[in-house]
Parts: sequence; C-alpha cells; structure tokens
Amino acid sequence: MENQESLIQRQKRLNIKLALLLKNNGIKRLKLSSLGNSIATGFSMARITKPLLLRNESIEYIMDKLGIKYEPHKYSRAQNNGDEHIFEWIITNKKESEINSANIRDFKQGSKIKMPTADIDDKLEEYFPTKESKYGMQEELLESEDDLANIIVYNGATGSILDNFTRNGVPFKGIKRDITALEATAKYIQTKNRIEVTNTQLFVCGAPNFLGLGITNIINLRLKKLASEYANVTYVPPVKAKFIYKKFGLDEKSNPDEVQTFLQKIQKYTIDIHYDELEYLKFNNNIIESIINNYSIRKALINIDRKLYKLSTEIELENQTDEHLEKIITLLIKEEYKKLKTDEEKNKFLHLSRKYIINRLPYDFYYAGKDNIKNSIASIKK
Repeated sequence: MENQESLIQRQKRLNIKLALLLKNNGIKRLKLSSLGNSIATGFSMARITKPLLLRNESIEYIMDKLGIKYEPHKYSRAQNNGDEHIFEWIITNKKESEINSANIRDFKQGSKIKMPTADIDDKLEEYFPTKESKYGMQEELLESEDDLANIIVYNGATGSILDNFTRNGVPFKGIKRDITALEATAKYIQTKNRIEVTNTQLFVCGAPNFLGLGITNIINLRLKKLASEYANVTYVPPVKAKFIYKKFGLDEKSNPDEVQTFLQKIQKYTIDIHYDELEYLKFNNNIIESIINNYSIRKALINIDRKLYKLSTEIELENQTDEHLEKIITLLIKEEYKKLKTDEEKNKFLHLSRKYIINRLPYDFYYAGKDNIKNSIASIKK
C-alpha cells in the first residue's frame, strides 16, 4: 500500500513529465479548472476539506521552473451541484468569485447551510477568494491561444442522485438527469471548439470506487461511453475509496482504550462517499497521468474534428465537388499525425480517429465521404 510520501514523490514525477510534455508542445500557460461537485471541491465529511487542485502542492512550482505559468480555477460546490446546475453556471457565465462566495456559505461555521466537515474557517478566504473575478466562466474555460493549454477536470454525475437521497426525492433516481446535463456541457464545449476555434479539453472523472466493489460502475460506464463520443473528452478512472473513515482529529496511530465500549470505539468512525487525504493524492495522480497520456492525442483529434466538420459543411452548402477529396482528407489527418511524438501516440490517435469519425459520420462528416475517410486513415497506417 502506498504511503503519503511515495504518493507525493510520484506526483512530483508526474508533474515534471506533464510540464515537459507541455513545453515540447509550445505551451507557456496551463489553465487547469476544477468543475463540478463535492469531489471537485475536495470535500470530505470525515476528514479535512481542501480544494481538489490545491492538494497537488508541487505543480505550480514545477511548471514555473519549466517556464509555464500555472493558472488553477475552481468552479465547484459541495451541495446543489447537480450537473444541470453546473451547465447553468456556464451558460449564465458565473464568475469564480460568485461560486466561491457560495462555498464560503457551504463551509463557514454558523452558516445555516453549512456542510458537515471539519472547521476550515481560517482557510476559507485562501481556498475560496471572494474578490470579484475579472472574467466569467465562458471567458476562462474557453480562452484559446497557441501557447495555452486550457483543461477542465470535471467531477459530476452524482449530484442529482444524492439530492434524491437527502432531500426527500426518489432513491436511485437522477443518474440519467446528471449524465444528460454533463453531456450538454461536453456538446457546448465541442461546438465552441469547432465554430470559434477554441481548444478546450474536458477530462471527465469517474465516481469513487467504494471498497473496490465497482458499485459506481452504473455511472462510470456511462461516462466512459460519453467520452468516446466527443473529440474533446477523456475519461479519468477513479480510485478505490475506503467508504468508512476515522474522524479527523483522532490520533491515527493510537490504540483504542481497552476499557472503551464497542459503541464508543465505532463512534470514532463515519461513512463518507468522498476521498480522504491519501485517496485525494492518488486521484490527483490519476488526473495528471490521464492528461499526460491523452493531451496531445485529444489536441490532434479536436483539430481533425474541426477541419472535417468545416470541409463536410462547405461541400454540403456550397455545392463543392473535388475529385481529390480523399487526398485532401489524408493531408488533414497526416498533418496532425506528424505532430505526435511517439509511435504509441500516433497509433492511438489513428485508432481513436477512425472510431470517432465513423461513429460521427452520418451526423457531422457525411459529405466528406465514408470511404474517403477510411481509406485516408488506412493509407497513413501503412
């Protein structure tokens, strides 16, 4: 079992690897935004609450050492965080400072809506600064420059089902509602990427795997499927969560007093559907590793999606014909293929491209021609 120090050291190595990857891609700014539910907020009922991205304590220093400006953002809440609400925040262009103010009310001692967590009043302004943000979510999440990597880490698909359990709703209802709204966010970002030439990537995280039993697969399998249907979306696997935790403030190394009753002993523990400190470290490592393994490939796929969509639309609406269409498509795909650094990336890109484009072809790329696309990808594989 990994301890805290080994997880932190691994995190540093992953951060260095990510920084080198971005630098090799000409990136000078990394905008990393945590979007979504209580996991995105770094919430814990049993342990200490600390924003998800802030738990990666070495990333800013490492990025700076390699000449990359690190810009973290938080657009998440520990309650009222159904994916329809998250979509609403984007569409109404909420500012980070507005969401931070809501978080202050969620966590401040004495607040009527305070969430059950350890006291973090002395950290609230540091974690959730309320000075008015200059820009709204749309400007931040969709900013696009050649030297900018704009990445969203999305944790969702649990808000509505939890609302049903805790707010007198129908138990186990709400998963479809959340997935539908999450997909609306993916569609919105993909449309902006296509039409307005933005390049935002969405890393959708799986729900915690309680006790390693796969109970949340009913959610996570749907998230995996969703990710396969969009050029800009990558699925991030969750980590195993213990589900039962010793409450914060108790000495983890002390042995229970032998004279304590069984009831007194078990009162030291509580059920929590969120991660503890070590699990959040592991989860952050999963996130960084997923970005390392997929950033360049998704960047290439976003470009292919945009170019083929434009090509198909031009043929459809401007009645263009070109006997060299297959060669044009081959050149478009080969241009992105050549930008990838390793054979592994190139092979994965071709595999994802073929699967994604053929799946989307009847809706988005029909006039580019199915055979033209298949033959183009096949010719590059040779």
